[in-house]
Amino acid sequence: MKSIALIAGKSVSALSQMAGRGSGLTLPGVIADRLHAHLIPDLARQLADGAVVVTGTNGKTTTAKMLGDVLVGCGQRVVRNDSGSNLRQGITSTFVRSASLLTGQLDGDMAVLEVDEATMPRVCAEIAPRIICVTNLFRDQLDRYGELDTTAALVREAIAAVPEATVLLNADDPLVARLAARLDRDVRFFSVHGVDQSASANHTSCNVADVSSCETSSQKVDFIARDVELRAQSSAFTLLAGGVATRIELPVLGLYNVYNALAAAACALSVGVTPAQIATSLAEFRPAFGRTEALTVGGRRVVLVLTKNPAGAQQAFSAVLASAGTRAFGIALNDNLADGTDVSWIWDVDFESFDLSGCTFVLTGGRAEDMAVRLKYAGVPDRDLRVCRDPVQAVSMLAALAPSSVGAHMFATYTAMLEIRNAFAGARDPFTGLGRGLRSHA
Repeated sequence: MKSIALIAGKSVSALSQMAGRGSGLTLPGVIADRLHAHLIPDLARQLADGAVVVTGTNGKTTTAKMLGDVLVGCGQRVVRNDSGSNLRQGITSTFVRSASLLTGQLDGDMAVLEVDEATMPRVCAEIAPRIICVTNLFRDQLDRYGELDTTAALVREAIAAVPEATVLLNADDPLVARLAARLDRDVRFFSVHGVDQSASANHTSCNVADVSSCETSSQKVDFIARDVELRAQSSAFTLLAGGVATRIELPVLGLYNVYNALAAAACALSVGVTPAQIATSLAEFRPAFGRTEALTVGGRRVVLVLTKNPAGAQQAFSAVLASAGTRAFGIALNDNLADGTDVSWIWDVDFESFDLSGCTFVLTGGRAEDMAVRLKYAGVPDRDLRVCRDPVQAVSMLAALAPSSVGAHMFATYTAMLEIRNAFAGARDPFTGLGRGLRSHA
């Protein structure tokens, strides 16, 4: 039955791509799973070096890609869902894609998988990962997850299902740190030191309304980022682990990417990678698709930034506005199922805390007008707001407005990001076609 499932899954993937109906990242998993319900555990048992699972509200795609790149740089054969397809169907598709049709053997010794929080209990029970890493927990897609307690309970259930797994937790996120309670196993913490976490309510690890109550966990911290430098287009920090200090240079901006890199480094160190190998790989890191990914539009640089919840959006806007350069921005807001149908989260982004004077915004997507209203309340005048409902046209408009020397940034929810990439990333891009048909509401 496993062979039939693999044949069907690989055939569906190939036909989907040939027909231009997408990149074959989800449907193969749906078909294969129906034919063989135990395909994931059957294939996961072949992983000689086990699996690392990364979950959390924000940063799991980037963290998993950083970790995967580090392991590949060390010569490891890695099974990875670097497309960001993190539901169970996407994970099944990842295993199908990595398995030989002739032998049924995986082309990989280790798996690095980002996993959706709600999917965690079942996937962890099936894969039995050696490491579970939790980046952070924020309010996200209330129509799917409900309040934070529900999300935390799902992650806690997943951890409990794999008692032998090492658990890596963000010590700076109170809700994540509390997952360690009553765990009789190897729990390790990572934390960023020397950054004023009370300076603003947008800190990536602070998920409570009252900033004064954001406190670093009192637990012993095993992996520390200190001496953080946040630059216009890059960042850096010193990684301290096991008494060894290593300078890490990142070609991506923002404190949130320091957290992503620290989490990835903690995972890599936990599987035996040296600090020097981590530093070498992270210095050459390129963002996952749609996450601060640069596209060329009309001869200008447009950076695509996935934003789908208030904490992530706050951090992304803060990082970009703090860097020198453009004052031309786009925001693509959709409310398709994959985005979360509740867009009330835009009111939790503290736009009022930013200096938006002189900024021009191109607003697009199915809920473009909602975004226009939000920015008006933040004090942005009508003359600086332009609404264009079609995301592809909006990106071209944004590029035309941007200075050629610095370009522009487009912040987009998931389906809008996919639509934009499909139009501008190019036919040879491996993810072109992903999510085709999820166009914005006209």
